[in-house]
Amino acid sequence: MSRILVTGAAGALGAAVVRRLLRDPDFEARVSDSRPLPQWIREGAAVHAGDLREEAETALLGCTRAIVLGDDAPPFTALERRVALVRAAAGAGLERVTFVDAGDAPLVAAHAEHGLAFTVCRTAGVYGPGLEGLVGTLLAASRARAPLPADADAVAAALYLDDAADAIVAATAAVETAGGTFAVSAGAPLRELAELCWAACGHAAEELVLEPPVEPVEEVPHAAALERALDWRPRVGAREGIARTLASLDHFPGGH
Repeated sequence: MSRILVTGAAGALGAAVVRRLLRDPDFEARVSDSRPLPQWIREGAAVHAGDLREEAETALLGCTRAIVLGDDAPPFTALERRVALVRAAAGAGLERVTFVDAGDAPLVAAHAEHGLAFTVCRTAGVYGPGLEGLVGTLLAASRARAPLPADADAVAAALYLDDAADAIVAATAAVETAGGTFAVSAGAPLRELAELCWAACGHAAEELVLEPPVEPVEEVPHAAALERALDWRPRVGAREGIARTLASLDHFPGGH
């Protein structure tokens, strides 16, 4: 069994990563976050609540890998925490450290000087409960009956939260992804999401106005698609993903 430290577990994506680890008998989860954690995480995972700048070695004790997600710390504090964690990971000889949407300079430096194995994941376009993002923008425009942006080239894919978590765990575990930067994508085209959000707000399809262009999403240099590297595929379709997201929102029928 591999014990994996997850930082930033109080966030929507971090919690989804922990949820993915807890349902897999091959993994054991430890979490580190200064923010309050939901009870299910406290019951299912070991919890480290100290400051990683001072307690990174303690947080990593017994872990073989780490998945580093952002938290609500100010930028410099967040950087100090990442550097301390990478330093401790290199000293402990961790098998892999994965950075998710964070500056990867500390990882690259630790790899060059200490041989620390790493993976970087980028998650532009991920959506779901607590992380509405792009879908929240489309829903707001749909409720206002405003034209919806739907340039198919602007966002190649939008991925549901649980699928993104599964992809991050897969990238952290696989030998093939060591040393690589991966775009976690393979979801639904923006046009399809726009149409689903419009319909979810009760509007007729013929009333939908799609109005490109959208600001292009910057491509990750040298990023490979995870689905090609690992033959990985998402499991949650756009229709189901939108429905789950809507169910979590107070202002939609069925939401809590």
